[in-house]
Amino acid sequence: MKMIFLLVSLCINVFYIMSALFIFHIRFSLMAETGFGFFFLVSVLLSLAFLLRSHRESKAFSILFVMILCLNMASLGWLTFSTYLSVLMG
Repeated sequence: MKMIFLLVSLCINVFYIMSALFIFHIRFSLMAETGFGFFFLVSVLLSLAFLLRSHRESKAFSILFVMILCLNMASLGWLTFSTYLSVLMG
C-alpha cells in the first residue's frame, strides 16, 4: 500500500511540475487546485512519516521517500506561488 501511494504521488507530482514548466497557459479550476493542494499537503505529511519510520528498511526506500518529499514540497510551493500571483494580479 505504501509503495502504491508513493508511485501515485510521484506520477501526480511529475505531471504537475511538467505542466507548470512546459505548458504555461494551462490553468486548473479552483476545485482542481484545491484538490492538488490538499493532495500535496497529505503527501508531504505521509512522506515525512514514511521517512522517519524507514530506518529499518533499505537505503533505496529512504532515497525514494526523500525524492517524493522534495517533489511534493516543490509542487506545493509552485501551486502556492501561482495561486498568489493569480489573486494578486486579478
